[in-house]
This record gives sequence, C-alpha cells and structure tokens, in this order.
Amino acid sequence: DVRKARSVQVSDAALGVLMSEYLAMREVLLRFLTARLGDAAAADDVYQELFVRLRAGALPDVLSNPKGYL
Repeated sequence: DVRKARSVQVSDAALGVLMSEYLAMREVLLRFLTARLGDAAAADDVYQELFVRLRAGALPDVLSNPKGYL
C-alpha cells in the first residue's frame, strides 16, 4: 500500500528530527531531570528511558514543536 509506505517514511523523518532534538538538548534535559528527581543517576536513567519510548512510540506525521514533544 503506497499510502502506508509514505506514512512510514514521514514518521521516520519525524523521528529523525525528534532524535536530533533529543541529542541536542541532552544537557538541558539532564539538568531538568536532576533538579526534579534530586539524583543525577536517576535523571540519566529517565533520559535513557525517554530514548527507548521515543523509538518504540507512534509519532505524529509532523512534529511542529519537537522540543515541546520531548
């Protein structure tokens, strides 16, 4: 099905944009998580869990605000 294949490509593109933001915002996210959790090791665990969930989750076709999605 052509429509389904195109949707997967768009989702892959959205994932690429989101993963770029995820990596670019690493320090900001870790500071935020450390402040919220009070533990740098726990913050790192949550940051890595976010990666797993991003890879496994269903993403919208278009991400107009990738930072907000994180």
